[in-house]
Amino acid sequence: MLKQAELINPLLVEALGCNNGDAGSPNDYNLSSLRGKTAAKIAANMDSIEKSVEPNIHRLKCLDCGKKGEYDIGEVFINIEDHNINKEDPIDHYLQCTGYFRCKHCNSAGNWEIPNNMLQEVTFALPLLTVNPDFGHYSIGKSQAFDGSMHRYSTDTENHILKKIMTEGQNAYYWNRLGNIYKQGRRPDLAAVAFEQSIRIDNDQLESHYSLGNLLIEIGRLKEARAHFQRVLRTAHTYNELKAESLRDFVSSALQQLFYISDGAESFLSSLPTRENILEEHEGIGIGEGLEIDLELIPDELESFYPLAEVYMGQNAKKLPLKKRMLKYQPMNRSQELRMKQNKKKKRKKERKKRKKK
Repeated sequence: MLKQAELINPLLVEALGCNNGDAGSPNDYNLSSLRGKTAAKIAANMDSIEKSVEPNIHRLKCLDCGKKGEYDIGEVFINIEDHNINKEDPIDHYLQCTGYFRCKHCNSAGNWEIPNNMLQEVTFALPLLTVNPDFGHYSIGKSQAFDGSMHRYSTDTENHILKKIMTEGQNAYYWNRLGNIYKQGRRPDLAAVAFEQSIRIDNDQLESHYSLGNLLIEIGRLKEARAHFQRVLRTAHTYNELKAESLRDFVSSALQQLFYISDGAESFLSSLPTRENILEEHEGIGIGEGLEIDLELIPDELESFYPLAEVYMGQNAKKLPLKKRMLKYQPMNRSQELRMKQNKKKKRKKERKKRKKK
């Protein structure tokens, strides 16, 4: 029997370009078959990775090999909206499982017989979910991939994204989304592989740097985590895959994590990339010089990092609704500040002359 925590989709190996024909069969693939340095470190420290919810174990039958086994199926979404349109269809056609699991016997995935006890749980949970949308491991709703497609199992979503990568070409954003599927499915080792491939393609993929930083913090690799969070700050002004408010939350959280792993406020400030650091890679960044802001950083309050996050967002900060901006004016350079002061002086002189004439 194969170890569930080590099972790998052969398609992942192929998409990474690691299939060199050395493995005797797809079941022989392991983390050493894949690219990246972080996955092995995480695999060696899986107990350190925080689990947001308790395992949801069910005994399922693989319809490919006919054998049964116990699997953590994760959170289960019940798509009541679509089921109400097709009430004659079995309810299990409208269940989506977030856990990442493959057959322990044959390594196939996505072709399962749902056990009666699980269907009974769903039937019991449904009336309670009308009052509370979340009950135990069950929720009313549906899970969509980044392109709007819907899949019953996380392994189906994995296959969908990998096929897009193999037909459309290497894409940092696709690899990031695949990493999120693995992370949600409780395979942080595979998530690290996907995130590292993402930044290998595009080192400015902010979300992948952020996620890698968080994974590395959880296993105590603080120095490596710091480098990824610093990269988030270096790329925030050019990143366009997130809405402005979500981008600010990512950048603020990266700042918060840097504060957490620093030895005091002075160490934190010295770890922040300077405008000159960023200019080494990017021109026209929209991050003004000579900007002075009063900071009151409260480690447990994400919003206290918003003003500093907006500085690193540069031109992207202008996309925030005006009433939601923490910086009430946009960063400006020193010459702009001097012109403003000179204009104010001229205005005051004119007002004084008018008063004298009166």
